[in-house]
Amino acid sequence: SHDYKVVVVKRLPGGYRHRLNVNLKTVVFNEGLESIGQTAFYACGLTSIDIPSSVDFIADNAFDNCRLLETITVSSNNRYYDSRENCNAIVESKSDYMFVTSQKTDIPNSIRRVFMHRGFPIIRLTKESRCESLVVRSYVPIKTVDVRKCATLKLLEIAAIGDEGNVDNIFFSSNLEDVNIRGVNLSLIHISEPTRPY
Repeated sequence: SHDYKVVVVKRLPGGYRHRLNVNLKTVVFNEGLESIGQTAFYACGLTSIDIPSSVDFIADNAFDNCRLLETITVSSNNRYYDSRENCNAIVESKSDYMFVTSQKTDIPNSIRRVFMHRGFPIIRLTKESRCESLVVRSYVPIKTVDVRKCATLKLLEIAAIGDEGNVDNIFFSSNLEDVNIRGVNLSLIHISEPTRPY
């Protein structure tokens, strides 16, 4: 039998000691935790994240390169962050900014900005989407990025990290103001006529 001591932590600073720990699969964040700093869990083996209601700050890259993430939830009582519509991501509620994603993330139509630290096989925005910018820094192959129906999208950035950053197809509208694709092995880019808001 093991005796465990419960420690209540208020802040997890950047560069935390669990950084790069691929064997770390589960972390239970206590109620009372207030902030998670820069690269706190960078490249860890986490498979799920459950953010308590007390968290009021999460650094953009706190969970960068966590390739095994499948499930992300945020307490429905959190005033600063959410995981609306069971999207499997962390969204900054006030700005509709999605910045921590998983292998199973869906992008709700209410999201205005997306920053993905990983890609997934199909990334698609619909005509109902209000997204204005989509940034994907992917270290996994992507079959399709299809944003041609999203009339509000102005910025599309796709960058490969490592050798696996292949994208088979990218579809976007010619009304985009800024397109930046780098380090990606592409099969097809298709540019359609401008999309009009309805």
